[in-house]
Amino acid sequence: MFGFTKHCKICGIDLNKDNVIKRFGKSFCSDEHANQYVQLRQQQQKDDSTRRRDGCC
Repeated sequence: MFGFTKHCKICGIDLNKDNVIKRFGKSFCSDEHANQYVQLRQQQQKDDSTRRRDGCC
């Protein structure tokens, strides 16, 4: 009741010891969501690197 509950980083479902998949220090409900997380992070890094080139610093 008062404990910390982990949630999937993609869909937000509550996770417990029976259905948790840990990758990259994050918790996921399935391998598919772990792979989606990787794709999202890669896209964010690509977008961030593109934006940084526009500045003077």
